[in-house]
This record gives sequence, C-alpha cells and structure tokens, in this order.
Amino acid sequence: MPADDPPRDPMPTDDLFARAVFAVEADLFAEARRQLSVCNACRYCAGYCPVWPELELRTDLTDGDLGYLANLCHDCQDCYTACMYTAPHEFALNPPRVFAGLRADTYRRYAWPRRLPAWLTGWRGTVAVLMAAAALLIAVSAAATGRLLSATGHHPGGPYEIVPYALLLVLAGAPAVWCVAVLAVGAVRYWRDIHGPVADLARPRTWAAALVQAARLRHMRGGEAGCDYPGDAPSPARRRFHQILVYGFGLCLASTVSAGSSRTCSGSARRTRTGRCPWPPAPSAAPP
Repeated sequence: MPADDPPRDPMPTDDLFARAVFAVEADLFAEARRQLSVCNACRYCAGYCPVWPELELRTDLTDGDLGYLANLCHDCQDCYTACMYTAPHEFALNPPRVFAGLRADTYRRYAWPRRLPAWLTGWRGTVAVLMAAAALLIAVSAAATGRLLSATGHHPGGPYEIVPYALLLVLAGAPAVWCVAVLAVGAVRYWRDIHGPVADLARPRTWAAALVQAARLRHMRGGEAGCDYPGDAPSPARRRFHQILVYGFGLCLASTVSAGSSRTCSGSARRTRTGRCPWPPAPSAAPP
C-alpha cells in the first residue's frame, strides 16, 4: 500500500463472520456480482491466489460460481490491502467481506441437517451436549461394569476397567461415522452447485496436487509475503499457526490410533500360540 494512503482498520476473520448476518439475503449475491465485475475488469490481484484466475474464466457469475470462488478464498486479505477501489472510492470494494458472507451462506446450505433445534445452538447448546455426553458415559460405564467410574484392584487406573474396550470403540466410532456422513453430504451438495465434472474426481494428479497444497497451505501466502492479517503488514504468522493447529490434531489422532492398535495387538498376541500379533485383529480381541 502506498505510504500516502490513509490507514485502514484491520478486519479480523471473527469479525467478518459476525458481520456476515446478511448472507441469507439476495442482495449479498448482487453485491458480490457488482464487486467481482469490477475485479474482473481490473485484474490487478491476478497473482495473489487462485480466486482471481478462476474469476477471469467467468463472465456470468451464478450462485454456484460465487460459492466456489468464496471457498477458494483463504482470507489472506492481500487483495483488500492492495486494492485501489476500496472505500472511500465510490466503488467501495471489499472482496474479503463479501467472500466471508458467501462462505457463511454455503456453510448453512451445505450443512446436514440444515436446521438444528434452538437449544443446540450457541454456548448453551455446547454445554448441553457436553453434559449429555458425560452423563451417557457414566450411565454406560455403570451398566457395563456395575461400578460407578471406578477401576478394580487388578488394573488400577486402567481406562478399559471403567468403559470396556469394545464399547469405547462404539462410542467413539459412532460420532466419527456421523461426521464423515455430514462431510460427505456437504461435499456432494457443493460439487452439485459448482457443476463439477465427476471425471475430475478420478484424476490422481489432481488429488495429489490438492493434498500437497492443503498440507503446505500454499494459498495462505497471498502474494508470497504472507497474509495481511490482522493488520496491513504482511506476515506468515497466520499460516504457521494454522499449520501448528492442524498438525497438532493430526499427531493426536496418530498417537491415539497407534496406542489403540498396540493395545489390541498385544492383547491378541497373548491369546495366540505363536505370540505374534494377528492382523487384522479379531473383532472380539480386547486388551487384558
């Protein structure tokens, strides 16, 4: 941004989503078309991220196109910082805010189920779900072991003495399957709206490129200097914190799976004459 430009207020992502309440209104899509038509004529930001090259391929933007472009946006805000047509210019462009509103709209439309009971929303819903889950675990543990969250003297502190291994797999696996189903429904709805060809899903190179870019957060670099977030100064901090969070969850999942596999394997090996771990383990195999 030129030095003589007046400073502009930072636009935190949380604030963008909080102010995107107009996402359900039709004028959001009209405003998005207006702003992106100016962007398509300017094309100054073509090198920042995949949004702008994809925009150049489209002249008549459908609702599906707008959702597609919005979900390509990583909210680095480099386009907003570099734009010559932001307020107080009469065009008053603000692509990050428009894309945030469009993304919020796609989250509502692609989610399944699309509507939740009012008591499941907000902090009250979160607290209610956590309390219900805790009560369910306590009830299941008492019904399966005859004890109330206590282990026997044979294996003091053993988690499987509180909730049996097989039952714990069911309790943890059911929400995981539900999450996969929800994500699958959302992906199908998204793919249908953007009119994506099914043949593209069968291209290994496409999947490999997408996975590498996602792992590296390639498009959160903006114009290679980093995101202009939370202020106007480019910084790689946002991308690095995202990677720490994602890889932290990944390592947590890997450690949990390896620990469960090790316990299952050791328990099965003790029940075989060879002492070797059978693979795949028997469904009834459980740690001692």
